[in-house]
Amino acid sequence: MKNVRICIAVRYVHDLPPNNQKIDPEHHLGFFLLNPISVMNRFMYFSLAFVFSTSSYGQELEYPSLYTSLNLPQYGNASIIELGRSSGSLKDGVRIFLESTDEYSTLRSFYESEMASLEWTLKESIAVKKMRERGKLDMIPFSAVFEKENLIYQIFSSRVNGLTKLNISLVEKN
Repeated sequence: MKNVRICIAVRYVHDLPPNNQKIDPEHHLGFFLLNPISVMNRFMYFSLAFVFSTSSYGQELEYPSLYTSLNLPQYGNASIIELGRSSGSLKDGVRIFLESTDEYSTLRSFYESEMASLEWTLKESIAVKKMRERGKLDMIPFSAVFEKENLIYQIFSSRVNGLTKLNISLVEKN
């Protein structure tokens, strides 16, 4: 069974004030929220956005062929929890979402070492370089951008409930 996520977005559309007066957004929104009659006089509509995931319940996901064909690192102590929609082209990119129990420093060491051995260039901001020089880089979530020829590889991490969530994207430069 495919995992389908449904996102519901609510958009509030109000009528303009008389005589083309300017709208004070804070006052107008406050009035809308506090005045029940205003709620009835306004028009609200819902728009549905369907986000389809390639993950399936009960099946272990694998790295996409576009990713593996480039011999990119596959972190052994992580599970793929979701794959982003892919058209089969690096122009549209590849998205991989992983989960691991490892700390940022372990992940950073692995990806920086593996990508360097594959001759990818790590792109860092001046602030990140200074944190690295001072030995404080492991105090922040692991985030990196690598480039090689016409490709960009980005990885971002966050800690949620004791797990490190990784978001990897691979895309061809325009």
